Amino acid sequence: MIKILYISFLLFICGINFSSAQKRGMELIDSVKVLLPAMKDDTTKVNALIDISFEYYLNEKSEKGIEYSQMALNLANKLNWKKGMADANDVLGANYLSAGKYELSDSSFTMALNLFKELGIKNKVATVTINIGNLFIAQGKEVRGLENYFQGLKVAEELNDTDLISWCDNLIGTIYMTFKDYTNAIKYKELSYNLIKNSPDMVSKIGTITGLAVAYQRSDKFDLALQYNEKAIQMGKETGYRTNEANLCGNAALIHTKLKNYLLALQYGYESLRLCQAKDNDVEGTAWAKYEIGNALLFYSSDEKYKALEKVPSLPEVDIPAGRNERLKLAIKFLNEASVAGPKLLDKTMLLKVYEDLMIANRELKNYQEALNAADSLLLVQNSVFSVDKSMQLNSIEFQNLMESKSLRDSLASQEIRNKAELSLQKQRNYTLLGGLIAAAFIIFSIFIFRKNKLINIEKTKSEKLLLNILPAEVAEELKLSGKAEAQHIAEVTVIFTDFKGFTQLTEKLSAAELIKEINFCFEAFDNIITKHGIEKIKTIGDSYMAAGGLPTPNKTHAIDVVNAALEIQKFMFELAESKRIKNDLFFEIRIGVHTGPVVAGIVGVKKFQYDIWGDTVNIASRMESSGEVGKVNISQSTYEKVKDEFNCVHRGKIQAKGKGEIDMYFVVSRNL
Repeated sequence: MIKILYISFLLFICGINFSSAQKRGMELIDSVKVLLPAMKDDTTKVNALIDISFEYYLNEKSEKGIEYSQMALNLANKLNWKKGMADANDVLGANYLSAGKYELSDSSFTMALNLFKELGIKNKVATVTINIGNLFIAQGKEVRGLENYFQGLKVAEELNDTDLISWCDNLIGTIYMTFKDYTNAIKYKELSYNLIKNSPDMVSKIGTITGLAVAYQRSDKFDLALQYNEKAIQMGKETGYRTNEANLCGNAALIHTKLKNYLLALQYGYESLRLCQAKDNDVEGTAWAKYEIGNALLFYSSDEKYKALEKVPSLPEVDIPAGRNERLKLAIKFLNEASVAGPKLLDKTMLLKVYEDLMIANRELKNYQEALNAADSLLLVQNSVFSVDKSMQLNSIEFQNLMESKSLRDSLASQEIRNKAELSLQKQRNYTLLGGLIAAAFIIFSIFIFRKNKLINIEKTKSEKLLLNILPAEVAEELKLSGKAEAQHIAEVTVIFTDFKGFTQLTEKLSAAELIKEINFCFEAFDNIITKHGIEKIKTIGDSYMAAGGLPTPNKTHAIDVVNAALEIQKFMFELAESKRIKNDLFFEIRIGVHTGPVVAGIVGVKKFQYDIWGDTVNIASRMESSGEVGKVNISQSTYEKVKDEFNCVHRGKIQAKGKGEIDMYFVVSRNL
């Protein structure tokens, strides 16, 4: 479980009725368990088993939850009660999800969805759709998850189901946080809270308030973050629903550190640690709590003008060293312990912060080697996330300070060399006036030649860039050397076609300037994506875009490269559509088709020449696009055989393709984990 961003996923699941709604947690479980032996094998018992399973899910005891939801499913099957089968599969999918058993979760949710559709229970169809969105999120497929949430929200609004609308808004806000779009995150979180704040459902209310606190925290609105975080803690104490208290105390520690309330931060940090250690094997929560304590100690030691506020009377006293260096040593101890568990349990954004804090604390204590070790670890993590999120770069000032410390130590060792250099420089200053004039004349002449050569090189570079914009580098080089480029037969490449749905209709609604601007914006993004994946752009025809992998130099990864690029284009277009939908602007929707096979490649003509490819592979790739569906990546059997171990694909069966008969086609769903 990711500690902050996905708290709401453990606090929400819709569509299950509770027979003992006034009780929570183990109290509810124990009270229902007592009644089970006397119950008949009927629908009431199925619901009781589902209630127990759901409470185990809420209390993060998913293995027990799986056991009881399986019992409920078996009994529902025995009774041939489809509603019970659907509910049992829904809660079983949630428990599998919590346990990280994603394939089993997918199977259970799919079964529940099909049953609810068959029964015509529309609100349950919506909730399972949202739960499948949760599954996508847990697998790192945020765009697919967001798509499911918006689908659920649409149904909820049609049903005017306030609780369901609130739940969708909360989850959508959470995903916007992962995109660092805090404006929309807060917008949807506030919409969720305003709908549910008068609800008697305390579990949902606490989850919504927690999510809003995190959104304010991520957008640096710490006073509001603290206000909602404290409200969630207090509500948990008042209602007895304290499952998430360790996380909330950890959030409070981070917020108080930002507000320079270091004593309060340490109290909450130690309380979070105590609560995590009291749980069974909560290694992740313990690692987070240790980071929170280490972080507070570091800033407490570095800030001479901290706010010495009173401690929280309801929390235990904590023993904090009085001396600055002792506090730094203790901070390093906690941070090191957090970093040991970090690579597996902390998300990479937080792991960056752990190593950055270790680097700063060790530098403050003049432990330069340890600081450099932390910097090395920091760079390794940073490099692994750089291509995904450029905002996750390390603090350049702190890193520069560290490098300066290292440079200072290195420079002391080479002082003698610099002294000799200074002596040599002094001798040069004693050159004669004639020598100086000769040197000056030589310099002036050199500058003239340099400028002339620079202008030539600039023009040459422009020509090179222009040629490389038209032709692949290998073909351009061949053309420069021999004045021609031979056509080549390539045994296997992968071709991608894209096309915008309803393009003709949009041309009637947009001005020419607006239309060109939109197409250029999209195609520029496509260019960047295919370049990133080593794919060659072939051409654009109106609103169609064509590219190919595995040419002009053949390679073995062309099919995987192209499908990766196709998924990235799909994600880009979905996010663009969502941003425009919010503003009520017109937007493009896309079809994407991919096929693998042989082609002939070469240059066409002698004037305004272009690099192109020919063959049946191109025609079939075009049919993959036109036979696909909007928003999906449609691939052929030949491409599927090349990528099936790398991607999750859904077989569509044999689909009629214009001029090609029936062809086996597949939708690419996602990358395999």
